[in-house]
Order: sequence, then C-alpha cells, then structure tokens
Amino acid sequence: MARALLHRQRMKPSTWYLLAVVLSAGLVSFEAAIERRRHGPRSTLVDTLGDASHFVGELTLTALLHLNLFAGYQLVEGRLALMTWDASSPLTWLVTLMVVDLSYWVGHFACHKVGALWALHAVHHQSRQFNFAAGIRGPWLSALQIAPFALPLLLLGLPSQVLFVVYAGHTAWKLLVHTRLVGRLGVLEGVFATPSQHRVHHASNPRFVDRNFGGMFSVWDRLFGTFQEEDEEPVLAPSSPIETYDPLAQNLLPWRALGRTARARGWVVALFGPPAAAEAPIEGHGAGPSDPAPLGAGARWLVLGSFGGGLAGALALTVSFVEPDSFAGWLLGAAVITSLVTMGRAIDQARGAPPARRILA
Repeated sequence: MARALLHRQRMKPSTWYLLAVVLSAGLVSFEAAIERRRHGPRSTLVDTLGDASHFVGELTLTALLHLNLFAGYQLVEGRLALMTWDASSPLTWLVTLMVVDLSYWVGHFACHKVGALWALHAVHHQSRQFNFAAGIRGPWLSALQIAPFALPLLLLGLPSQVLFVVYAGHTAWKLLVHTRLVGRLGVLEGVFATPSQHRVHHASNPRFVDRNFGGMFSVWDRLFGTFQEEDEEPVLAPSSPIETYDPLAQNLLPWRALGRTARARGWVVALFGPPAAAEAPIEGHGAGPSDPAPLGAGARWLVLGSFGGGLAGALALTVSFVEPDSFAGWLLGAAVITSLVTMGRAIDQARGAPPARRILA
C-alpha cells in the first residue's frame, strides 16, 4: 500500500492543487445535492461562489508568487534534516501524520492568537455558511500562515514522498469536517476532529470561542485544554461580518483593521498582540451581507461567467500552461483577480450593497 502511494506521489507539485480542485468541486456538488433532499440550512449560489472565489485567488497567487509549499519543501529537503527516515516504513508514515497534525494545531492556535496571522486566517471565518464550500475558503496568501510552522518538518527530515501524501489526506479531512450533514460520531469523537467539534470552532457561542483547533485528531485539544463538546446548538455566523462579496476587499479588510490598530497602539501590538486588538469593529457596518435576492438572468450569467473565467485562468497558471513568471502570466493573473472582483461586485450590485471601495475607504 505504502509503495503504491509513493508511486502515485511522483507527480509535479502542482498536480496536488489540481486534485484539490477536482475533490472540492465534487464534494461541494455532492453536499448541495444532499441538502436539496433535506429540510434545513441550504447553501446558496452566491455564497458558494463567494467562498470558492477565495480558493481560485489562492491558486492564482500561489502560482504567481511561487508560494507552492510542496515545491519549496523539495527545494530544501534534506539540507536541514537532523534525521533520516525509511519512506516505505509504516513508522515513518505514522510519525509524519502525527507531526503534521501537531504542527497544524500549533499553527491554527497561533492564527487565532496573533494579530498578523489572524489578518490572514480571518478570511476563512468570514463565510456566511458552514459547509464544504466554506472549507475551501482561505486567504489568498494562505501559504504565509502555514510556512512558519513547517520548520519542524524540515528539521525532522520527513521524506517529501510521504509528507505530501499525508498532507493531502490531512487537508481533505479538514475539508470534510466543514459540514452540518454529519452529527456526533460516538466513540470516534474521542480520537478524531469531527464535524461536530469543528462546528464548535466556527460558532460564536461564548463557551465555544477559541476551542477545537485540531485538524485530524482531537488529542491535542484535549491535552492543551482547548477541547469543547458540541453540547448546545452552535450559532454559526461570520466572525467579522462585512458587507461585500468582493473577495479582494474581503482579503484586505482584516489588514485594514490591523493597520488601524497599529496607528492607535503601535505595530508591535497590532502584529503580535491578540486578534481582538487587531480587529476592531468597522464603523458604519452592520451584521454583514443580508440574504441576497435571487439573481436576475443577466447578473447570474455575469457572475457565473466571471467565476468560470477566473477559475480557468487560475488552472492555466497552476499547471504552467501559461508560465507564471512571464508577462503573459502576470497579465493572466491580473485578469483572474479582475474576474473575481467583477463577480463579487455584480453580486453586491444585485443585492443593493454599497460599493466595495466605500467599505475599504
């Protein structure tokens, strides 16, 4: 089994991103189909596209700025290693899984406690829904919130052909816990980070705030005192409500808040202090976007076309069909971002929201 996985891993690092696109699209579609057959919260087109636009932007900037962590790890692999591992040994796979999960827990905890990291991570918690689409929603510069916590992996010298498979599986698990369709999982709750536990993490209930940071396992939360059961109905709402679907504005707003804190209290407090200090309320803004009315035919085609064009461009850059370092690559990247902004502003206009430039002003 291990040898088969090692053989499959002999792919270009960008291939993992393509697999992520296919997996994400399939899961989002599957979940939406199940929701249609059930009574309860259902995802909307605009919210799903809004969440997915962040994934598209992340793909684009990852290619343009060479933020592919897989490629970066391979570039320095072995140079800082203090140990060597047998890639075919089950022990190597087990150690890799546990180290990846612990590194994720530490990084995730830090993202909720450090202003600069929260300014990145906050985008994930802006989603108006809790489902697989929200699971793929992350900051456009997502790699920057992960990279600082990869050093232990380099020092341990974990082989990339094992690490990448484990990381891919770990990322898939983190996507799967973003759902309302699965209840509590009995005895598995004692070992794994589950949808029930992650709903707590995203909830605004006072007892649920800053709890359950686990990626795949719940052991770290239990060990470090941050575990909380879903023992009451979670109130799932955006952590920092904003009034635009423009993904560029959504990425910039947490940094605007951090800059405001820096001017009032200094950059040290803003960058390294708690996020509560870095994310002061935005004056003049209410509880976030109201439920948008159904899009008219023209707006619907504009939104879908803008998103589709942006996705196509992001994929072209990801597989280097258009070389990211070339003038054409940067031109295509600008076109992708413009398409995503166009999509968001078309939704804003359809629901009568103020222009994003006013929100950022």
